[in-house]
Amino acid sequence: MRKWQIIPTLLGMTVAGLAAQSANALTLSLVHSGVASDPHPEGFGAELKLFESEWRAGVQGPGDYEAALGPEGANYPLAGTFDIDWGNNQEVVWDLSYQDIDGIATLTLFDGTNAQTVTYDRGEGGLFKNFAFVAKVRDRQDGLVASGTSISIQVTDINGCGSSCDFSNTLTSAVFDTEDVSHAQFFSSDTSITSMVGKVVMRWTSQDPQPVGGGARSSVAVQLKAYDPGNVDPVSVPEPSVILGLLAIGAYSTLSRRLKSN
Repeated sequence: MRKWQIIPTLLGMTVAGLAAQSANALTLSLVHSGVASDPHPEGFGAELKLFESEWRAGVQGPGDYEAALGPEGANYPLAGTFDIDWGNNQEVVWDLSYQDIDGIATLTLFDGTNAQTVTYDRGEGGLFKNFAFVAKVRDRQDGLVASGTSISIQVTDINGCGSSCDFSNTLTSAVFDTEDVSHAQFFSSDTSITSMVGKVVMRWTSQDPQPVGGGARSSVAVQLKAYDPGNVDPVSVPEPSVILGLLAIGAYSTLSRRLKSN
């Protein structure tokens, strides 16, 4: 199988080739990848955002939330929140549906034992065609985030392709840095998105970032941001390796911190 390698300064990216197309295939384009604070591409402005979901470190037990859905993710105003007691290397499966006529997003999380569902009604419709992943793992002066801590997000299904999809072809990014920055990937679809399924995984090698009585919270987090591009035409990276058919999707974004040990 043919493969391509693209290596920006901080973001390493490997993309495998295209899978077979089908009658219901869509084209998903990687528009941009880099530092989240960089100017966003056209079609990803704040005024175009439909909703945002966020998964983050928290505290063990009740009294905090580790995931949320709303206009600003884990920030207020919140449509609803989720309680997750993260296990090391545990997969938390997420299932997102969106009604473009009414602008209603519904997110369900399943941690292997319990399912939780939250709905956000933005009060007006909009086409979900663009989305971004933002990943962040940063140091904390209180030592809650240790070397080897990481969090990742993966998409395994878009618009219900189900078991017929071939997910052997994946887009993988990994970042290793010592700066307090977030990294982002921006994607554009030529077809409206009505459903997405994926998983989030948090990992650590020496220290749980969410102890009882404290927690790193958004210092370890990933976000999925959905956009209506409006009248902006998708701007694709010309490299053909980043133009993925629906059957080839397996978008996986990982941010990992390697901190100096004392």
